[in-house]
Amino acid sequence: MNRSPMRIIEMCAYILIIIAAAIEASFATQYGLRLRHVQDMSWSEFATLLSGIAPETPLGRVVAIRLEKDRKALQRMTMHEKRIRAAWAAFKAEQTRLQPMNKADWNEEMRKLQASLQSAFGVKVVKT
Repeated sequence: MNRSPMRIIEMCAYILIIIAAAIEASFATQYGLRLRHVQDMSWSEFATLLSGIAPETPLGRVVAIRLEKDRKALQRMTMHEKRIRAAWAAFKAEQTRLQPMNKADWNEEMRKLQASLQSAFGVKVVKT
């Protein structure tokens, strides 16, 4: 497997694009919220709503693709589903190779994630 820094960035970008689209579609499906049009939402409210996303939503289906273990179901997957699954497997493999983060690094990564979600959805993240 090619683990060059550019390949890792491409893999992470693909995962982020898939997840951002799935989150946005899932919020619209389940809650009737179009995240791009939400003016203010606290991080805790966003996290609470995200944790309640049902399996029948686009994000629920992405998670199911990642977790599928049934051989017959795996064989029936489309190329798009296989790509989602392969990107996730490669990402997880890379994560196990990395060193654990200290608290300061973890907080910085969470700040970056919040900024990415804010940028992706245009939602102003407010501290609670």
